[in-house]
Amino acid sequence: MKPTCKFSFFQGGINQITPLNAIGVKELHHMIISDKYKKEIEAYRKTGDEKYKKSLDYICPSGIFSKRSNVNLISHSGLISIDIDSLESNDRAEELKMMLEYVEIEPCLIFVSPSGKGLKVLFFIDLDSGEHKKYFKALTIFFKNVLEIEIDQKCGEISRAAFLSFDPNAYINLNAMALNEDFLNIYPGDIDPIKITSTSMKNNLDLCNNDDEAIRVMTLALE
Repeated sequence: MKPTCKFSFFQGGINQITPLNAIGVKELHHMIISDKYKKEIEAYRKTGDEKYKKSLDYICPSGIFSKRSNVNLISHSGLISIDIDSLESNDRAEELKMMLEYVEIEPCLIFVSPSGKGLKVLFFIDLDSGEHKKYFKALTIFFKNVLEIEIDQKCGEISRAAFLSFDPNAYINLNAMALNEDFLNIYPGDIDPIKITSTSMKNNLDLCNNDDEAIRVMTLALE
């Protein structure tokens, strides 16, 4: 099955449950790196007032919906999103974002969340190889056992909303390989609880462009 890679975009805050239209990863990336949400994001990070967050536009990245609920899914996008929350600082979020660019699975989009202390990470998935929930379970195990990172379990819901943010350095890779049957076969099983396996470390280092990047990846992996 070839995914549409289009998903519902909601304008006007979290109380708006009917989507405005459908957008793709490239358009989403453009919105996040632009100044479109800069004012609201800066106000939210400065004050912590939830009214700024709740007024943000948002997406349901895993599909096109008639309304925001699992039962109103029209078509799956071929995307799955995870949240990494409660990081100690924005600097840590930026460091982790860079590290995730070099892990053995390939995100198609990574951006800093509205709080500034979390990440949204999107992956393409092969829907012929497994359903949404299987991929989410496999990602949970991968992040916990390989990277020692807990991901937000609420993201397992196919209609889970993701607020847009402001991140001028958001990462995008439209050529990322989709997670597939191989990924599902490996990560639902028991694996050693280490941060980076020798194989994945080699793969990560091979992708580095220079010695400084390689040292940074190794340092982050061993923290």
